[in-house]
Amino acid sequence: MATIVDVAHTAKVSIATVSAVLNGNKFVSEELRGRVLKAIEDTGYHPHGIARSLKNGRTKTIGLVVTDVTNPYSTAVARSIEDAAHAEGYTVILCNSDEDFGKEETYLGLMRTRRVDGLILAPSGKPEDYRDTLEELRMPVVLVDRTIEGLDLDAIVVNNLEASRQGIEYLLGLGHTRIGAIVGPQHLSTSRERLAGYRQALAAAGLTFDEDLVCHGNFRHEDAYRAGLGLLRRANRPTAVFASNNLMALGILRAVQEIGLRCPEDISIIAFDDFDGAALFRPALTTIAQPTTEIGRMAVDRLLAQLRRQAGNSPRREVMSATFNIRGSCGRPPQAAAAARADEGSRR
Repeated sequence: MATIVDVAHTAKVSIATVSAVLNGNKFVSEELRGRVLKAIEDTGYHPHGIARSLKNGRTKTIGLVVTDVTNPYSTAVARSIEDAAHAEGYTVILCNSDEDFGKEETYLGLMRTRRVDGLILAPSGKPEDYRDTLEELRMPVVLVDRTIEGLDLDAIVVNNLEASRQGIEYLLGLGHTRIGAIVGPQHLSTSRERLAGYRQALAAAGLTFDEDLVCHGNFRHEDAYRAGLGLLRRANRPTAVFASNNLMALGILRAVQEIGLRCPEDISIIAFDDFDGAALFRPALTTIAQPTTEIGRMAVDRLLAQLRRQAGNSPRREVMSATFNIRGSCGRPPQAAAAARADEGSRR
């Protein structure tokens, strides 16, 4: 393998000049720079990335920890982050915590060992888990999707409360008064905010919050499926269900199919998070879509601003709006729909 000595010999310059070109030293003349670059091409020399990082304190790598790589939301955000980082000359190291803080903590230690320049994190733990953990990393951190109560960090999130409230208001407008909810772990900010939006919409409509209509699906398909079976088999089951993430929406849809109910004739479904294929369901699934491309790009922009010392002294929380996609999985409650059909028949 070619070495820096070979490059210097081929270009007929000193090793110091080659090093200056590799490190972007602006005091090297264009004539010498051209000779060195041609020599690098002729010899096939590749700078040793680790050695250079030890010298300049940068590895040009970003750590990314997502909570569930099988979740289409996480996949879309990770892709956006990778695209934005690549455009800036950075490589992304991706880790999947699987909603397990113990696993996440292991990966945070790996990021420190690998000397990544900064970290983009979707946290899975409780607030107290992070009081020492993130400080020990000694690197810039940007949160995505979720915030950590008590820690003032840069974060890119959506307005979960407002988006959830809008979804429930839509169901209320269709005439639903018994609306079930399948929610995630309540130590996570997203779960609390989406449940709060559900409760606010009910309260504004003069409806009493009923804990029996709320099931815990832990942001997972299987857990939501089991919770959904219990919810839908009740004598006085809900006429609509709000699933507060896409994997749990798939779980409740599986339960609907297994029990033999029809959507939306017997049960209406809304899912928080859109995904490829949601519009291809029959009926197409009504969803609350997060701007995944913008979330990923903004996370990288904010992290690089920290690395370049352009972020200012106060961490910022960017709160973005979601988009409500009305499709075919929601309709009027069964009794209201039947009454409307009867009324229409009598007019004829």
